[in-house]
Amino acid sequence: MANVYNPQMSAYDGKTGTLLWTALAPYTRYPITAANGVVYDVSGPGSCSFTSEVVTAVRETDGAMLWQQCIQEVNGAASGVAVTDVGVCLAFTIDKAYSLNPASGITTWRFDGSTGSTTGALTSVVYAGRLYVRDPSGGVVLDLRSGRQVGTFAAGPAPPAFSGSTGFFLSAGTLAARDVSTNALLWSFTGDGSLDSAPIVVNGYVYVGSSAGNLYALHVDSGAQAWTVNTGSGISDPREGFLTTGLTAAEGVLLVPSGSYLVAYSN
Repeated sequence: MANVYNPQMSAYDGKTGTLLWTALAPYTRYPITAANGVVYDVSGPGSCSFTSEVVTAVRETDGAMLWQQCIQEVNGAASGVAVTDVGVCLAFTIDKAYSLNPASGITTWRFDGSTGSTTGALTSVVYAGRLYVRDPSGGVVLDLRSGRQVGTFAAGPAPPAFSGSTGFFLSAGTLAARDVSTNALLWSFTGDGSLDSAPIVVNGYVYVGSSAGNLYALHVDSGAQAWTVNTGSGISDPREGFLTTGLTAAEGVLLVPSGSYLVAYSN
């Protein structure tokens, strides 16, 4: 857990809540990411220049700093990171994306697009060797190893979800299922017309919520509605930044942020 007001990062035992360690960290304003025993954080300038963002890697067991990298960009604000075995990826806009070596923090590639976008990027998503980079103006698909652009996609406020050869993209209140390789539309779903949550895929179903509080379960292959329920309050979009919300599922339970409540459903 990182504190946006106090420059420190803390780790707690998941079963007992006992504080395990606390480490100094730069000013944090993005979601942190843990992968392969390392915690990655993107933060404000810190020791870098004013127009820079700092990527920090700390050891998950004790909070010891492994490396820190300054990335200087004039346009846009950095996203949170997407981590794989070959890269720690972040973006500033859909025209500016980076991949850093997970072990050293050294830049392995940089993508420079040509759309002219200056809006801050949202957290990228990695799937099947591709990096899906998004900002409020749109989305681009990059090859994860080279940084070469291989496609585009309709990017809304919510990150896409994937299952097998299908990607699920929410844009302008419509959830679209598309073939990952060809981008062909397989099916679409509008629900009550106000879908806004990030979709997630669990056990053959796609779950998505709306600002009217409706939660939908759709069959992955066809988009047919399996069931719907009203959670009692609006389900908000991810609102990346100081507050990030979203659906999640574990151990047979689906958790839904609804207004000021967290609602649990058996899935």
